[in-house]
Amino acid sequence: PPTKTAAFWSRFCEAAGAAVHYEPIKISAETDVSAAGEEVRTLRRVKSVDAPSGAISPTSTSSATNPVLAIGNLTHRRYGTALHRAAELLSKLDVVPESCPREVLAAARFQLINAGMASNVLETQMINIEQDLNNLLADERGRWLISCEHQDASSELSLWHRQTQRELIIDRTFIDSITSTRWVIDYKSSQPGEGEPLDQFIARESQKYKDQLQTYCTLINLYDEQNKNATVETKAALYFPAVAVFAEVTI
Repeated sequence: PPTKTAAFWSRFCEAAGAAVHYEPIKISAETDVSAAGEEVRTLRRVKSVDAPSGAISPTSTSSATNPVLAIGNLTHRRYGTALHRAAELLSKLDVVPESCPREVLAAARFQLINAGMASNVLETQMINIEQDLNNLLADERGRWLISCEHQDASSELSLWHRQTQRELIIDRTFIDSITSTRWVIDYKSSQPGEGEPLDQFIARESQKYKDQLQTYCTLINLYDEQNKNATVETKAALYFPAVAVFAEVTI
């Protein structure tokens, strides 16, 4: 592995189990690493698009005063990141499977381990992730979201907002091959609170993320203009794998 990545690769092998053995490379003074250096500098290119001033504004965050709450929020973020990664991998398959493949679950496990998920909650989180992904795969709308049959489909699409110098990532976006509608989808790992009606939960989440989806749609419209993508309209939606609910958000 490249230099200064020992911690990453040791965690990778921990997730991979017996299938991979980690042996750090010992670099001596005579070792020529110039060629390898060029390879490891390769990064994913971020697409850059202009957006109207004020479309999104940077926000400042303060440290949490409640350490228990902070830990809970961190666990939730790590879970969401792993779930998004798994959904991205599912969207790259030629055929949408009936249940989540082991390889995708292994990638989600590695994501959690690499993010520092505590070992005492790892297995519980993996059970939840597998359940959420299988919910998505059992849902007709969920299967439609990750299908590779759409036009200009992307998962985890990075767009650069020049005014605020921020990278925005759209979970899933594509142009419906039948209607020519551009869809912007935001996955959410949340679910209704205890005793909360589903329609009330959807209304609350839709209102909470409406501005964010509006910003994504503004950027994706500029992206389509720059790439000369023919679209009829742009629509946005939230998708909740935990309850297999697709909620279109009016923007």
